[in-house]
Amino acid sequence: METSNNSILDSTSTSKASTDSSSVSTLNASTDSISASDLNVSTETYEEKSSNSDVMKSANIEVILEAIIFSSPVPIRKEQLYKILEEYSKEDISLAVYTLLNKYNAKNSLYGFCLVVIDGGYQFRTKVEYRDYVLRMFKRKPRVLSPTTLEVLAIIAYKQPITRAEIEQLRGVDCASQIKTLFTKNLIRIDGKKDEAGKPNLYGTTKEFLEVFGLPNLKNLPSLDEIISENP
Repeated sequence: METSNNSILDSTSTSKASTDSSSVSTLNASTDSISASDLNVSTETYEEKSSNSDVMKSANIEVILEAIIFSSPVPIRKEQLYKILEEYSKEDISLAVYTLLNKYNAKNSLYGFCLVVIDGGYQFRTKVEYRDYVLRMFKRKPRVLSPTTLEVLAIIAYKQPITRAEIEQLRGVDCASQIKTLFTKNLIRIDGKKDEAGKPNLYGTTKEFLEVFGLPNLKNLPSLDEIISENP
């Protein structure tokens, strides 16, 4: 189970085996926006199903899904769930996932963890408000990125794919050490080479980046207007 992050400049990722984390201030991820339409699920169909003899079967799928998602060390995609639970229909599995998302992400939820969507996969994560208590178990402080490294990461996240020279042109200073740090933490990757003299590397973010900052996908990066409103 991981630690859920609500801000890319103020977030920590805590797993069963590791408490490595990073903070980056402007990226927000929220499961509040998850709806039936996001999962291609009809709430009308769900209500009809819940009223017939399949109720017990649906409840059983939910329990099975909880066990599978909890046991997976990485976010698990629906396609994987379909293969694992081949005795159930895709519709039944999608409906059960939708039910679990509502169950664990309700605003009045009393659970200490939530179910989030990361890069198209599902993962249980400790709620960020309980992060410090969980870290006591590991007796370690969360590792954070320096402000300059956060700045480089934010540029790559928003401008990817981008070359080192383009990053340095935006910042006005060398960024070799920051890029090395981000590679070490597996937050960025080489995303091809630019078709120009010297064929410089293009940099982009990784799946680990999405996991650390609790982002379903890159489309969930906040807009400039949202960043300005949060940091007046």
